[in-house]
Amino acid sequence: MERLGELIGHEMGDAGYSAVSVSNWELGRNKINVDDRLVLVSIISILHRFGGISTAEEADAFLHSGNYRGLNSDERQQIFASSAEATTEPVQAPSAEPEMDIALSLERSRELILLARVERSWITGVLEDADYQFAEIPLTAHSVPAAVSHVWPEMTPPPTNPEQFALDETTLVRLFAASDASLLILGGAGAGKTFTMLRLVRGLLKRAVADPRQPIPVVLSLSSWAERRRPVSDWLVDELATKYHIPRPIGRTWLQEDRIALFLDGLDVLPPPLIAPCLQAINQFRQEFGFIGVVVASRTAAYFDADALLDCGLALELDPVPTEEAGRFLAQQDPEQIDSGRTFILDPALVDLVHSPLALKIITSLTQGDPASPVSVNDVSATDEETYLKSLIGRYVEEILAHPFGATQYPASDLRRWLAWLAGRMKEHNQTELLVENVQPSWLPSNPWRWFYMLLTRLVDGLIIGLIMWLLLHHLHLVHPGLPLGLTRPFERADGISSGAQDLFWLLGVNALLGILVAFVQMFLYEHNPLATHFQLTPWQRRHGQILIVGIVVFVAAYLTSFQLGEPIPMLFWALIEAIIFMLFGRFIHGYRYRAEVRHTIALNWSWRRVKMGLVASALLAALIELIEFSYHVDNGIWKTFLAYIVVGVLLGGLSGERMATSVRPNEGMVRAYRNARTATMVALPVMAVLSLLLWGTKELLFTILLVLTCTATFYGGSKVGNHLLLRMIFRYKKLVPHHLIRMLNQATAVSILRRVGSGYIFSHQLIQDYFAELSQE
Repeated sequence: MERLGELIGHEMGDAGYSAVSVSNWELGRNKINVDDRLVLVSIISILHRFGGISTAEEADAFLHSGNYRGLNSDERQQIFASSAEATTEPVQAPSAEPEMDIALSLERSRELILLARVERSWITGVLEDADYQFAEIPLTAHSVPAAVSHVWPEMTPPPTNPEQFALDETTLVRLFAASDASLLILGGAGAGKTFTMLRLVRGLLKRAVADPRQPIPVVLSLSSWAERRRPVSDWLVDELATKYHIPRPIGRTWLQEDRIALFLDGLDVLPPPLIAPCLQAINQFRQEFGFIGVVVASRTAAYFDADALLDCGLALELDPVPTEEAGRFLAQQDPEQIDSGRTFILDPALVDLVHSPLALKIITSLTQGDPASPVSVNDVSATDEETYLKSLIGRYVEEILAHPFGATQYPASDLRRWLAWLAGRMKEHNQTELLVENVQPSWLPSNPWRWFYMLLTRLVDGLIIGLIMWLLLHHLHLVHPGLPLGLTRPFERADGISSGAQDLFWLLGVNALLGILVAFVQMFLYEHNPLATHFQLTPWQRRHGQILIVGIVVFVAAYLTSFQLGEPIPMLFWALIEAIIFMLFGRFIHGYRYRAEVRHTIALNWSWRRVKMGLVASALLAALIELIEFSYHVDNGIWKTFLAYIVVGVLLGGLSGERMATSVRPNEGMVRAYRNARTATMVALPVMAVLSLLLWGTKELLFTILLVLTCTATFYGGSKVGNHLLLRMIFRYKKLVPHHLIRMLNQATAVSILRRVGSGYIFSHQLIQDYFAELSQE
């Protein structure tokens, strides 16, 4: 009889878990999560095979006892194919089974959306082009046992001669499974690390599409981890939202249920002092989420220079392309210009400097140029392969820019300058992927321009809040006429100006000043960051601490401004409303630093779960209003108050859900923000208009419409779009980017300087980004 561990290893082999993996669990080398459902399903299969579980109902009871969902139809068919119970539905108590199938179908549709995005972004957009160009170059790699750490070093066998592997898709998938779904890919500059990683991604994508039990491979760049240096689990959820437009609750659920496999590129792009902390963070993540596959790619030198090793099952280092193979490749690419290739290959000073696929691609492109003005690849002074490759990169880019563009395209000089500026900002912000909607005030050229942005956006906030407060004041005058809410104006009534107009001018002016005050407070918090300097706070605590500080400042300033204009208690309540609205702007519209000021937007959806929260909050607010009315002996109908506030609470709660959009495009975040504002307005406006007519008649209808339009347009995306457009206007004014930024990026993509990845853009190679970043410093 086989041991249970061997049986589980055999059962889970197709899912990326080998018998070695299970043995490592038993020995304590790797952590097995207690909430991993896949292990339980494998145990059910084994128990059914040996007579321990005979029916699907017993299997469901086994899973339900641990609060796991029961078997789906595919799992039933696979385990109980020969059992009548697996195909016959029980007559009694159908109850939850149809709902479970619907939920599973929704879950699977979300997974398929992510699978399609990964395939479009990285396979169709990046790998297939490289696969076509380098099909004739057989990449190989050898194992590097010294590159990985071991939990039980005393039990680790002594290193033997490195194993050699051909890096075809089938071999990579096999190595991934045999290495406990953890792999390190090393190599020199341009050696094909990302190309190899994406080959593995393609193989796992095929399996994930065919089998719902397989994890979804997700490609991310570690460069953005340097921004906040958080735990990998938190960083991952944010990256899924930013790069793949996955709502954070869904991303967090997938993480907890081990539904994804991480492919982390660009470890060497991090600043050298941060590589070791990043490796330690990845190791910590693997201890917490032991079943999630992790693949990391890095340049060999950068990895070994760090004082840390990755805890993984296997390390591969890509082999250099042999000189003979490189010469054969160059000759095959352009037989008519074989002399260029031969001249290069026979150059004794450079013959040992061409061993990477990237160098071969660039040399091929340069030697296949215009025969009348050939670009030499020999007259380059270089002593090592990377220096020579950088020189080739410069010539390659300049050769592309030297070709004439169409009349409708941008001149090469402008394209070079704009790309240099973008590459420089991306390097400063540790980014390898450009998302147009993710540009921040920190990209502005100097502090005065950042101050201008802060003052203007907060001034606009103040004017919007002043309009909201005036509409609320008018509404409360109508709905609660007995409450002493009128403002006793500190100036004499002007002839010909109504009291309502004077209230509007007063509230707009006061809130504009409050907005400017908030701008100065936030500029101080952004630049000096006292909460992080004096307190050990998480980013979430810092952000909400700043929001609280803004609320306190606004409350004090608003009360000091208005306490002499009316009765103390209503004015105290009025100042509290001002503070709450300014805090809502800080919570839902702005960030907590220059690098995270413009917030990312997820597609809007209806949320019944948050409807309950809205009901509770609105009922409490209605009760508070009624208590205030009771203290002033005012009775305007309790049912009207509760009905109005409950409807508002239902709308605010329901219109706060998130969903996965089925398509993405450049600047998708701003497009989605606009659509969210439009959708929220279309839903809320008719409901509130009908409610206003029922409760207060036509006299309040216009003000209700204005209030709904202002609130939905502002909080559901309009302010984010406005802030983004202001940044773009400043960039254009400083001639840092063109008027049609997307058109320029598409032009750079058409000439292979950039690649389109989902809704963003990446440089065709990190060395090309480095080349343009160096141009930005000149």
